[in-house]
Amino acid sequence: MIDKIVANALIYETETGESLIGFALRHNDRPEPDLYVLDTIAPDASAVRASTYFEQGDDLQGDIFNWFYDNWETMRARMRTINSDGALPKWDAPLCHLGDWHKHPGTLVEPSWGDTSTAREHINDRRAGTPQLLVV
Repeated sequence: MIDKIVANALIYETETGESLIGFALRHNDRPEPDLYVLDTIAPDASAVRASTYFEQGDDLQGDIFNWFYDNWETMRARMRTINSDGALPKWDAPLCHLGDWHKHPGTLVEPSWGDTSTAREHINDRRAGTPQLLVV
C-alpha cells in the first residue's frame, strides 16, 4: 500500500491525496483499534490540486466506496458461514473510511489548519461511525 501511495504522490508536484479504505479491529485491552488499510480510492478529474490546497473532488469516490462496501459485506456474510468458529475476526469488521493520505509539496511537514479541520470532521462524523483516523 505504501508503494502505491508513493507512486501516486510522485505524479503531482502540487498537493494531492486519496481516500484510505479498510477496517478497524477493536481490542478489549486498549481503547484504540488496529487499522488495516486495504486500498485507496483516487479522486476523479474534478479534484482540485494546487500548491497549497487539495480537494478530493465529486462523489465518484463515494460511489466507488459504496461498491467496495457492498462487496465487502457480501464476503463477510460468506466468510461467517465458512468460518463459524470465529478464527478470522477481520470478516467481522465493516469496511470504513480510514482517512485520506495527503501530500504537501515543499517544506510543509505538518498538517495545515484546513487538514486539521477535515480530520476533526471525519472523527466526529456520527453517521460514518468511525471515530478513528490513521495518521503518520
